[in-house]
Amino acid sequence: MPVHFGFEAQIDDLARPNGSDIHRAGAIYGAGNQQYIPTHARPVGEWNDCEIQVRDQTYTVFLDGQQTTNWTNPDLARGLPSTPAVPSYVGLQAHTGRVSFRHIRINAL
Repeated sequence: MPVHFGFEAQIDDLARPNGSDIHRAGAIYGAGNQQYIPTHARPVGEWNDCEIQVRDQTYTVFLDGQQTTNWTNPDLARGLPSTPAVPSYVGLQAHTGRVSFRHIRINAL
């Protein structure tokens, strides 16, 4: 299961299953000790812009231009960068209903 090897930047504004900020749009899903600034995604039918920056093991998420979280991964066995021998990947979430993505870009920092 991919979530056991990496991390999810949440896109669910309802913060399922329990309404906690660590499950809200723009958070690193379920990660404790993140510096999360509550924000709301745009209404259904409008596009959101989500930028996820990862430098070493620090994850910073921006939702519609506003920084929503900054978090450093303490588990050095999880979220490892790709190597030629052990490639990683980027997954796109779609478990809470219909979700669409466009203009996806991946850039080396």
